[in-house]
Amino acid sequence: MEKIHVFCILPLIGNWQIWTGHENGKMIVHNMSGNKIQLIYSASVNHSSPTKMNATNIKNGPEISPVKFIVGSSMNSHVWSSIEGGSTLYFWENCSVRKTLDCRKILP
Repeated sequence: MEKIHVFCILPLIGNWQIWTGHENGKMIVHNMSGNKIQLIYSASVNHSSPTKMNATNIKNGPEISPVKFIVGSSMNSHVWSSIEGGSTLYFWENCSVRKTLDCRKILP
């Protein structure tokens, strides 16, 4: 069993998602049925290869830090995340990274 470092719940129309953050920059997205409160499917995404969604049994890429935080929007399926010790924020939409922000570039 994998240790969960952080989690976020996203309400969607008719369904909802639970995003969990784990070691090595891995996040698992659990898609739930809103009516029956049952798991529809789970898939994993990883900060080391953030544009690809993987089956949950595929091994991770190179070892990186655990997920530090996951913040979701109550208005849509957008998620922000970061890994521990990292300076990059990841903007996720539909389980794919759409944008990143390197905070080192905005600090004085």
